[in-house]
Amino acid sequence: MRPIPPKPTRITLVALLAVLASLACALPQLPAAAGASNTPAASQATIKAGVPAGQETPVPDGSQDDFLRPGPLDHLLALHSVQIDLSISRPDGSSRSMQIATDKTGNMDINLVENNPAFTADLPKEVDPKTLKTASELLVVGGKAYLHSGEDLDWMEHPMDDNYPQTLAQELHGMDGPGLWLDILPDGSIQPAGQDTVGGFAADKYVVNGKLENQVISGTLWEEPQSDALVQAELHVPGALLSSPDQPQPGELKITLKAQKVDVPLVTLPPAPPPTAVPTTAP
Repeated sequence: MRPIPPKPTRITLVALLAVLASLACALPQLPAAAGASNTPAASQATIKAGVPAGQETPVPDGSQDDFLRPGPLDHLLALHSVQIDLSISRPDGSSRSMQIATDKTGNMDINLVENNPAFTADLPKEVDPKTLKTASELLVVGGKAYLHSGEDLDWMEHPMDDNYPQTLAQELHGMDGPGLWLDILPDGSIQPAGQDTVGGFAADKYVVNGKLENQVISGTLWEEPQSDALVQAELHVPGALLSSPDQPQPGELKITLKAQKVDVPLVTLPPAPPPTAVPTTAP
């Protein structure tokens, strides 16, 4: 089933939030857990969702500095010697996974798998799109991303993105990441639930339960107070929020984020192949 485009008012809301998220790359302030000795320093007002049709989309309170201040997702991406696994399951049955391994210098080895890509219109009828998987690998060295290729022999000499950490942060704040949905939840949707240890991190635990357009977004978050990093999250977003109100989409968007401390081997680029000798002809 192909997702139904959101209604205009929802597009306006989500588009505004996406722009704010890409600028801010920050989650809303998490409430302090009981007994926590260190709480996030950044504070950000959340956007009040559920705007009736025809009304102007509300603008969140706070200064521009509030939105430019890094948040828990940014702090997660800044960690070294860590592996981050992001898994996305969409209401239409498609899915995407991303494994990010960051070594002690900040370089990354990223593996992506897309199951049932959207570009399936030209497939033969006998091919089931759900059986298709598209895998790719990126090496991020010095902030530049290189797409590992078996066809382009000198791929290591041609970066596809000169500032991939920023691109990655924007992606995690997009529709398939946890940031956007947490940003648009009303105040009081995130409540402390004690402490826990996940992935080698001593973390504060939070429960997510908030309404957006009469639909409940639920889940759980884990944040390490020491680094203010979101080290684990699981969110359940109703498919109705991705569709028109008069034709609500069944199912849900499930987003799972897990980080763990790992001794990642140094990520380096392989040497470029020697230039191919050009044959010469005798005079």
